[in-house]
Amino acid sequence: SSTTLPLASGVGARPSSGAGAPVEVQNSEQSSEQGSEITAVSAASQETAGQLLSSELLSQVQTALNSGDAAKALDLLDQFFRTSVTDLDEGWFLRGLAYESNGPSRNIRRALDAYQTLVDAFPSSPRWREARERITYINRFYFNIR
Repeated sequence: SSTTLPLASGVGARPSSGAGAPVEVQNSEQSSEQGSEITAVSAASQETAGQLLSSELLSQVQTALNSGDAAKALDLLDQFFRTSVTDLDEGWFLRGLAYESNGPSRNIRRALDAYQTLVDAFPSSPRWREARERITYINRFYFNIR
């Protein structure tokens, strides 16, 4: 048997059909049967939320780089690498670009390391060829100068 209770408005309440919308509360037997379904849905929702967060952060990184703010881009990338499990190759490529950018955050050695990480860890990445080209350029014009 189930009981219908009004949904409380405020913190933690989900606006499904407005404040005061009925919510069904199930007894413990029904809850335990549906527990695994809820866990699966929750895991899928978290993965989707993580992907959205990843792509949103990468978009913000790209915006920061386009506006010449490499320091902000690097801060956003730090957050990206702490929270993301997808698009890591793109993150490493953008980190390389950020460190290669002119300004106080410029660090060619770290740019080279970021590109090298992408090349080593993500051989099938769409950014692999670009990263390899950046490595060749950096080595030729910064480290192997004759």
